[in-house]
Amino acid sequence: MLRGMMRSTVIRLAISLLFVVAPIATAAVAVGDTPDLRGRTASGGDVDISKWRGRLVVVDFWIGRDAANKNDEKSLVQIHNELHSKGVEIVGVCCERRISDVQRYVTELNIPWPQIHEPADWRGGLGALWSVPQVNWDFLLAPDGKVLYAGDFAHLRAAIDAAMKDTPPQLVDPQILAKANADLDETEKLLRSKDREGAIRRFTQVPEEATKDQKFADRAAGVRGKVNDAADALLADVDALIDKKQFPQAAARLSALLSTMAGLPTASLARQRLAELVAIPDIQVELKRKERADTAESALNEAKKLRDDGKAEEAYEKFAAVATQFADTPAAAAAADAVRAYDADPAFQRKMKDRAAAPKARSLLNLAENYRNAGRTDEARKRYQDVINQFPGTTFAETARQELEKTR
Repeated sequence: MLRGMMRSTVIRLAISLLFVVAPIATAAVAVGDTPDLRGRTASGGDVDISKWRGRLVVVDFWIGRDAANKNDEKSLVQIHNELHSKGVEIVGVCCERRISDVQRYVTELNIPWPQIHEPADWRGGLGALWSVPQVNWDFLLAPDGKVLYAGDFAHLRAAIDAAMKDTPPQLVDPQILAKANADLDETEKLLRSKDREGAIRRFTQVPEEATKDQKFADRAAGVRGKVNDAADALLADVDALIDKKQFPQAAARLSALLSTMAGLPTASLARQRLAELVAIPDIQVELKRKERADTAESALNEAKKLRDDGKAEEAYEKFAAVATQFADTPAAAAAADAVRAYDADPAFQRKMKDRAAAPKARSLLNLAENYRNAGRTDEARKRYQDVINQFPGTTFAETARQELEKTR
């Protein structure tokens, strides 16, 4: 009877194992597959390799109980230190039964990447699901998530090097990379047309993030050299102005170049040149004179625009302000000419008088009308006469004269 019970137990166990192993075998991970791996890490965090799309991903099944395994992990740490910044991510599946051993080996070997603890050893759990035959055993996933390599650690580095060449990590969003390459295209076009300043301005718009892509970084480095040469040439033009003692022009050019050259080595030289210029007292006087003249010229242009837009009254006031406030500048002469032209126009002068008289004159006319409506004609006549006396030559005086005639 005992033998029968044992035979029955063995049969049930065999059947049970069949149902356990069969689905695992069909889920084995092989080259070309796109496996999923997510879970809690030994340190309490979360890991999901699908979030690393665009990067090369190493899934490392390992143990740390003997020297050979530890040497593999030390070599993997070196790979991480060298290639993580270039787009290689690693997640470990430590198949030690006790989590305390996982934590001890991770600390001992200075492993920086996340670790999933698999207490069922590599023969069960995730190890069985991924069909791991031994440890240490590694899978290398392409940027699109497909398995490129599945094998022992000895051949992992060769697989990574091949992948870095054939299916390199995509560290930059394709749209950002496309725009950055377009910026470089335009920069080179501007350089060929000798538009140095335009080329520099376009180059400095290239997003820094794009340089995470090694191919783009190599191209950008070549273009940067040409841009730096262009910046040096622009600075040489400023030095020529300084040699000719055209200090205000040189300072203005340096100020403009500082914003254009932001981020380039030449920017520090331009800043130094400008500091040297403004430190000289005589040049400070010239610079202030030039600044005042530029301010006056800007105000003059505003007045001209008002005139062109048909806003004669506002233009007149602006021209008059330039003529009086900036009398020592070239713009003042042009402004004074414009004021004289307006002064010689009787129709315009009447408009200006009306504008100045409007608030008080309207108030007096309204008061006069109220008196007249109330039958107080003497008071009304007095207010109309006040308008005539105080605002001669205006339309308000003419209106008051007409109303005065009606009130007789």
